[in-house]
Amino acid sequence: MKHMRRLPILDRRRRFFVYRRRSAEGGEDRMHIRRPLLWICVGWLGGMTIASRFDAGWIAFGGLTTALFVLLWAGTHHRRNVLTACAVAAAFAIGGGWFERYDASNTTAIPFPDKAEEDVVLSGVIRTKPETDGDRATFDLKVERMTARGQTAALPKEVVKVYVYFETEEERNRAAGWARGDRATVTGTIRRPLPAVNFGGFDYREYLRRQHIHWTATAEGLASVERFEAADWSVPRVLSYVDRVRDGMGARIAAAYDEPVAGFMKGLVLGIREDLDPAKYQAFSQVGLTHILAISGLNVAIYVGAILWLLGRLPLTRETRLVAAIAAVPVYVLLTGASPSVVRAGIMAMIALYAARRRLLKDGMNVLAAAALVMLAWNPYFLYDVSFQLSFAVTAGIMLGTPLMNRLVRIDRPALQSAVSVTVIAQCISFPLTVAYFNAFSVLSFPANFVIVPLFSLGIMPLGSIAMLLSYLWPGGAGALAYVAELLTSLSFRLVTWMSGYDDASSIWATPPLWWIGVYYASLFTLLAAAADKLPFGNGRGPGLGFERGVLERLTAIFRRRTVLVPACAAAYAGALLYAYAPNAFDRTAVVSFLDVGQGDAIYIRTPYGKHIVIDGGGTVRFGKPGEEWRLRKDPFEVGADVVVPLLRKRGVQRIDALLMSHGDADHIGGLRAVVDSIPVKRVFFNGTAKEGETSEALFRAIVAKRIPLTAAYEGMIVRADPATELRILYPKPSEGTELFVLDDQNERSVVLLMKVYEKTFLFAGDIGAAEEAAIAEALRSERAAFPSSPSGIDVLKVAHHGSKTSTTEAWLEATKPSIAVVSAGRNNVYGHPHPTVMERLREAGIVTFRTDRHGEVQFRITPEGWEARTKLTP
Repeated sequence: MKHMRRLPILDRRRRFFVYRRRSAEGGEDRMHIRRPLLWICVGWLGGMTIASRFDAGWIAFGGLTTALFVLLWAGTHHRRNVLTACAVAAAFAIGGGWFERYDASNTTAIPFPDKAEEDVVLSGVIRTKPETDGDRATFDLKVERMTARGQTAALPKEVVKVYVYFETEEERNRAAGWARGDRATVTGTIRRPLPAVNFGGFDYREYLRRQHIHWTATAEGLASVERFEAADWSVPRVLSYVDRVRDGMGARIAAAYDEPVAGFMKGLVLGIREDLDPAKYQAFSQVGLTHILAISGLNVAIYVGAILWLLGRLPLTRETRLVAAIAAVPVYVLLTGASPSVVRAGIMAMIALYAARRRLLKDGMNVLAAAALVMLAWNPYFLYDVSFQLSFAVTAGIMLGTPLMNRLVRIDRPALQSAVSVTVIAQCISFPLTVAYFNAFSVLSFPANFVIVPLFSLGIMPLGSIAMLLSYLWPGGAGALAYVAELLTSLSFRLVTWMSGYDDASSIWATPPLWWIGVYYASLFTLLAAAADKLPFGNGRGPGLGFERGVLERLTAIFRRRTVLVPACAAAYAGALLYAYAPNAFDRTAVVSFLDVGQGDAIYIRTPYGKHIVIDGGGTVRFGKPGEEWRLRKDPFEVGADVVVPLLRKRGVQRIDALLMSHGDADHIGGLRAVVDSIPVKRVFFNGTAKEGETSEALFRAIVAKRIPLTAAYEGMIVRADPATELRILYPKPSEGTELFVLDDQNERSVVLLMKVYEKTFLFAGDIGAAEEAAIAEALRSERAAFPSSPSGIDVLKVAHHGSKTSTTEAWLEATKPSIAVVSAGRNNVYGHPHPTVMERLREAGIVTFRTDRHGEVQFRITPEGWEARTKLTP
């Protein structure tokens, strides 16, 4: 053992994470851990992940740290590996402890109760660039003082998200001069951000909390904001000058291109995403190309390469050029918005340049690990950022997986082989995060990325960047380059639009659990390594990871054989995909969810055998006036696209078997256009009438365009969804004739549906009034007289018309005898729903009542053994 030497390249079996050494005498192999910094980063990430998801404290950290140490130490007793194991275990504990401490210190100093709404006066410094959209401006205010209830308090660490609503277009124009670093006094109402109101829905409160924001303030009119231009050299003030430079560059891009190309060029070159065309962005998203608009490693590499090339024309030493390039990287990061992806790329570039200057640390994985450690030590909440996760995962995956894939892809041309390998690996690595956050994946993302990413990265983006910079020196030459870039961009738009038109290429995936993502990556890389014959534990001829004797040795020898391991890994990988695609395939639980969509109705039903039924889809009611087009926002909130569709996708709704429109009012069908456009629908049921207006007409046009069967629902119709679920229409009565007629007052024609699932009954009453309730009640009484064995009451009643005083009469409650009632209404709605008399009537009848405006989503889970109800919020 005295004279150790590394084996020749054919025998050395170099691995990604470990390598072997053998003594000159041919003695026992020793396995040495490579890339210790990478393993330390893994330990740090593991500790932070555990701390972010569990509250077990230091007991869990101690146990998991010990287990990790034993796992690493068991592979070999070599001193170097033991030291690495100790460092990884320490990183695990320190990372978890740092996250817990950082998170515990993220608290508010404002003493108001959680549900309070207080009138306050806030004084402080504008911390972020004010963003104006329509009639609203938004910025973060670093509060110094707050006056409330006649008292003034200093709040040196509080940050408040401020929303200013303008009353006139002139006010909006005057606010265009606001900048970060300005001092401001805001008079308005302060409240806590709204948490997630649906299971799996977007949690705005937690989103802001990770930015150290615990309160929002609403101010009405420009008079509620006093702004003073600061003269100090604070960080926000310095960044305001960066904003001006960035806006100037954006203006030059806007002047050089027509829309929508100008908006995309701003995003591609400067990371300005506010002017992206929503329809084009949706098309890019559908084929998995939104990452093109994220400033990342390729952008930084082109920028650093250009800087080094220019400096190389000057009489400077190599060290001076590298130092100058290091200093230039932060400037580019700031000018492009400092998103997590560009920060990661910038840190990696600076580390790599420094290492090149010192001739150290040439391994890309170590550079990536160092960048991750720096970012997570600075801000542990980067761990939650999807851009951070995708950026690091894809970069690491390309570094590790491309050499393996190159061994499997047999292409004679190295450039083409590398392009194919990088595309496949990048898509495979991003897949679990894509379905976890966006719940959709298109098989066309492979060819789309292979063709369009090089077009943008090597053609459009460099041309756009050079044209923007050249416009300061030679406008004519810049215009010629911009013309070429616009032609290429228009070509890419046509390609993307053509690809996104194939709806069958896109699939919907339920949000997977965290453990599944780990299983996916483990099976993927084991499969690649086994297929490429690059497994990290040897080739079966020598000792393994500590398993040296008896049965374990024989078992590990068997599983090292490619003929066994490759099919086993392929089966594991396929099994992971099948589970993620249909996680509830064998679940016989029925789920009825009353979604919280504000002032409207939206109900999702999953039957015991996996059928999906949607009743209404909510809607956003807008009251625009002529001459107030300036109030319109570029991408306004739309309840269907922003709430209903994401929730259905998160729950794995790949096809809607029955879509029921109770009636044609906007607060019931406004969100269904997005549902029809985004999720395949097998059949649509409606009340047999139409309502004039753009909302109803656009929905029916979309249904007809997609050739979805449209059926008028009428009294007596029975639909058996599956062996355990029966749907029965109680109202309206059949229309005379077969022609579709227009009806302005839709409430009186609401479809009333009675559903029976596992002996539990649900009555969905739409927006019917007292007269319709009386007619249905009389029919129910007649049915019970004719069939004494029929149920005397129902289990759950969806209260009609959001609890309006024109519905839910005493006679109706006596006829239906519900055990539970659900009211779907918006918070602080202008209609006063639900009416106090209705709520009192329900209380006097002894009916347990849930309200979406107070409880959030109300969900019932039914099995043959029983049922349970749960709500997202606790009132």
